Amino acid sequence: MVKILYAMAQEGMGHAIRSKVIIEMLLKRHTVRVIAGGRSFIYLSRYFKYIHRMFNFELVYTNNSINKLLTCLYNLIKFPFIFIYNLKIIKLIVAFKPDIIITDFDLFSNYLSTLFDIPLISIDNQHLVTKCDIKIPKKHVKDYLISYLIIKLVVNKAQNYFITSFFFPKTKHKNVFLFPPILRDEILRLDAKKGDHILVYQTSKSYKAMFEVFKKINQKFIIYGFDMDYNEKNLVFRKFNEKSFFNDLAKCKAVITNGGFTLISEALCLKKPVLSIPIRHQFEQILNALYIKRLGYGAYHDFLTEENLGEFLSNLSKYGENLKKYPRGDNSAILTKLETVLKRFEQ
Repeated sequence: MVKILYAMAQEGMGHAIRSKVIIEMLLKRHTVRVIAGGRSFIYLSRYFKYIHRMFNFELVYTNNSINKLLTCLYNLIKFPFIFIYNLKIIKLIVAFKPDIIITDFDLFSNYLSTLFDIPLISIDNQHLVTKCDIKIPKKHVKDYLISYLIIKLVVNKAQNYFITSFFFPKTKHKNVFLFPPILRDEILRLDAKKGDHILVYQTSKSYKAMFEVFKKINQKFIIYGFDMDYNEKNLVFRKFNEKSFFNDLAKCKAVITNGGFTLISEALCLKKPVLSIPIRHQFEQILNALYIKRLGYGAYHDFLTEENLGEFLSNLSKYGENLKKYPRGDNSAILTKLETVLKRFEQ
């Protein structure tokens, strides 16, 4: 048995969703304490008894782009409160005495592992940027360099890096391992069918210009991410509910989203073509969108227009043919490798 402290970023639900899958597996053989913040804490506290809230930094969005100035100012103001509140995590470590920390792109756990000399394992998809050989178009070099520095700042000393991806570039180091995306059982059990609607999910509530584009297209759009139940012409807005979301995902004809890894992975698993409009200047999302286009699984655009949406919809059959080759997969490979690594820390 290994005592594990498991921490994750609070920005975006993907970290919490895949962490739930891993934590459930770990609890079968090990003792686990979870730390999370924001929506991640709310989501995971429904499933796990030993979970502790922390506060972390947040991103501020403006028109589908990270507002760097507002993000810096907002987090500078919050920092003293974040630091004071998170001191209780130090008390948790002293009391729990973890053998290892697993981080899904969490800043504080990375530095706590250094402070207390506790081995660290990283499980995320962000480290594709720093630990793999990837092709970067010139127009995105600046965003890549900024992302590279941020990732190095957040996690910089893990003993092993477990990277999930729907594409597989060459890794740069021997302690880096690539795996297919971690998928929820609910997704693996879905009976996917081609329906008559398009599923839309947005991380940034600020990108509302797309609504006017949708109204010009003779298609039904079911839209999540704006926290409202509302119908207008061919637009159906829904507050997030897992059951209805799974049903809408299983029966959609295509998915329109930012560049978030989790939904893209789930859509590909269900053979749904993806139109990715990544949050501008967020290179991890741009990278996902680039490979969606390169692999022929869908399209990538910086902005949504009536023309590029129409082009995407006219090519759904082509994308569908390409997706037939995409492996449905399961979580066995990463779970087996993680258990092998954890054996080194068993007491």
